Amino acid sequence: MAGMGVGLASQVSASAGAQTLGALQNPAQDASAGSLPVRPPAVVTSPPVLQHVDAHVHVNQVGYLPGEAKRAVIPAEGPIPGNAFAIIDDDVTPQIRYQGPLVESETPGRYDRFGRHFIADFSAFDRPGRYRVRLSDGKLSTPFTLAKGIYSRLAPLMIQYFDVQACGLPRSALRGACHLDDGIAYGGPRNGLPMDTSGGWHDAGDYLKFVETTSFVTALLLFTHLHFERAFPQKTPRGRLPQLLDQARVGLEWLLKMHPTPDEFYYQVGDESDHESWRLPEEDNLIANKDWKPRRVYYGVGANLAGRTAAALAMASRLYAPYDPRFALRCLKAGQTAYRLGLQHREVLSTTPYSFYPEQTWADDMEWGAISLYEATGRKGYLEQALEFARQAQSAHAVTSVYNTHALAHYTLYPHASDKLRDRLLEYLRADAEMIRRQAANPYGLGTPYLWGTAEAATGAALTCLLYAILSREKGYLDVARWQRDFVLGCNPFGLCCLIGAGTRYPLFPHHQIANIRNVELSGALVGGPADYRSVQDENIALAAADFDTQNPGPPVAEEIPGEVGVYHDAVQDYVTNEPANDYTAKFLLLTAFYVVPA
Repeated sequence: MAGMGVGLASQVSASAGAQTLGALQNPAQDASAGSLPVRPPAVVTSPPVLQHVDAHVHVNQVGYLPGEAKRAVIPAEGPIPGNAFAIIDDDVTPQIRYQGPLVESETPGRYDRFGRHFIADFSAFDRPGRYRVRLSDGKLSTPFTLAKGIYSRLAPLMIQYFDVQACGLPRSALRGACHLDDGIAYGGPRNGLPMDTSGGWHDAGDYLKFVETTSFVTALLLFTHLHFERAFPQKTPRGRLPQLLDQARVGLEWLLKMHPTPDEFYYQVGDESDHESWRLPEEDNLIANKDWKPRRVYYGVGANLAGRTAAALAMASRLYAPYDPRFALRCLKAGQTAYRLGLQHREVLSTTPYSFYPEQTWADDMEWGAISLYEATGRKGYLEQALEFARQAQSAHAVTSVYNTHALAHYTLYPHASDKLRDRLLEYLRADAEMIRRQAANPYGLGTPYLWGTAEAATGAALTCLLYAILSREKGYLDVARWQRDFVLGCNPFGLCCLIGAGTRYPLFPHHQIANIRNVELSGALVGGPADYRSVQDENIALAAADFDTQNPGPPVAEEIPGEVGVYHDAVQDYVTNEPANDYTAKFLLLTAFYVVPA
């Protein structure tokens, strides 16, 4: 790349120098005979000075697929010397494989402190390999790969993370058996009595277990297998189940325990006291802690939990039938009774305290449960109820998340709806996808503001746009989805790949007790990523060792940082920006599947 800008200037200087030397060797003669030669004054030229500009080169650190649009984002304080870029080998003797001009972004730079942003578009370059983007002054991006199979490599990482998260008997060498005495019923007909709620997954960096997230994660894993089975061809070493079905069964078995009879439903194991100590999960027993008591199992149900649980169990009844018909039938019966409880409790119940997961909607979950039961049973009553819940749910006015399953429910219902209702479902989905597209009018294409869980929100934005694009065939939303993917994997102002173990720069010190105490890399976990400063400030998290994305260059001064500006800490103390979570990772697993096997 030294040939761009600098090389051109050197050629010009050499040419001028040669002309001057020739004039000295052959001085001009005076027209008069016998006159002395006249030596013209030497022309001294200096090569142009290449100005260095404070700039960064951000790419998707995992890489790109041949045939898709590809770009790097370069925030800078001024013009880039040479106004060009090259794609070079990631090698000690790199060759230039592609060159192109930089194009300045016309969208406002709301997501970092730089006033100007340039786009390096290399969509036309499809040669498989390992590369970097290089600017004319030698500034480099992190390495990235261009190949067909790159996204299939991420699934094993994320499945490995869920093995670490599993509660009860160990599925990972990183922990021992834990919480086998869960728990004591709190409320309901078993109040004060022991009940078996062992198993499931620890929710995030802590050891709480929620139906709120477990029902969502389990349903997502099954949805992913149902629609992208070819993306996960491996069988588990533990048996003959496909990878995702083996992992989803952890959630299913636990959900069945939380709904032990047709009229009982429990929604949470553990309480806020879980956050009072930092320990390995196997230390939660009387031998390691004389004050330990079996954890509370909270009784109660809301239509949001019942509907989403019914969706997971209904999908399971179809997917496990070839492998374990008895288990499949058990799932179907429990899904039907859970759904019935949702009809009886048309309200939201999420967690205690509510602030852990402040969900606000339930019609979307009941729609998903109803249509999943229709697919499992063929009973038209479920289809009619799904249609009615869809009319109630309409658009989410938010991205796909544990709080808003609208896009997943509408997508599942779409093939079974009349033409008129299909048009309405597309309108609902388009409203959300278009909201994301408008929000993405920034240099990075991020379809959400900075908030607690920006990486998770970007993933949800991508899923909403993808599901709409698949049904509507409006390809422009595929671009929006890809921008979200690239942001999560490193094309962001922090140059951070939010998926641990992928890319070049990813979190090393996540807020996760097992990873921290064992001093191991938590591969496959998706952390929350950059957050708005207000969220970090509200949690009284210290600013030391933070990467700031401020509107003003220089060291940050807390009093001068706007609340909406992004901030990130690679620090175990920061549970806002650096904590992984099951719902974050399950969403990204689904997103990854699309780029392995496009729908």
